[in-house]
Amino acid sequence: GWVIRLDADEVFSDILIDNITEFVKSNQQIYAGLICIRRICFMGYKIKYGGAAKCKTLRIFKNGRGYCEPRWMDEHILLEGKAKFIEGEIIDNNLNSFTWWVNKHNHYASREAVDALDFKYKILSKDYLVDVKSNKNVEANIKRSIKNSIYQRLPTGIRALIYFVYRMIFRAGFLDGWRGWLFHFFQGFVYRMMVDVKIDEVEEFMKQNGATPSAAIKQILNIDVKF
Repeated sequence: GWVIRLDADEVFSDILIDNITEFVKSNQQIYAGLICIRRICFMGYKIKYGGAAKCKTLRIFKNGRGYCEPRWMDEHILLEGKAKFIEGEIIDNNLNSFTWWVNKHNHYASREAVDALDFKYKILSKDYLVDVKSNKNVEANIKRSIKNSIYQRLPTGIRALIYFVYRMIFRAGFLDGWRGWLFHFFQGFVYRMMVDVKIDEVEEFMKQNGATPSAAIKQILNIDVKF
């Protein structure tokens, strides 16, 4: 059998449904997973630019051949076997209010701060630190590698601005119009600044109190970094 990982605010396009149905009927045994495009909608507008419009994602896999990374944020499905790309989109179209979106990303920022602190201080066990090369999603691997090797090593605060400029100018985010600009500003700059502020708060608590990273995360972010 096949497993589909789908969030509550995501839907399959008709083309994707048709292609999945055709693929399953063809019974192609050499593939263990399917990769498709995930498109984001923000306040009813489909994001088209800024590097966040179309992201390849592995969400469909054979039972027992895929499992989710034990990460706090940005986790991917790790696959045992070959993956095939199929046409069609998973559309992320959240219908909640902007206030709900902000509150959700505040929560996400805390979790991503934990991932960043773990990358720096190696808080968690080796079982948690999954080798990105085992992920069959090449695009996800490239983004993860760039994030770890370049972005995480830039000064906090400055890197959020650099990333925002990159999305708006070099990835043409300005072409997305008013609502697209709001998305890139809040998701590409404000959210990343929130992550950096949370990291700085934790590290300042560590410095002032001689606390371990885990203890500081628990105190500042109210997250227990244990599995």
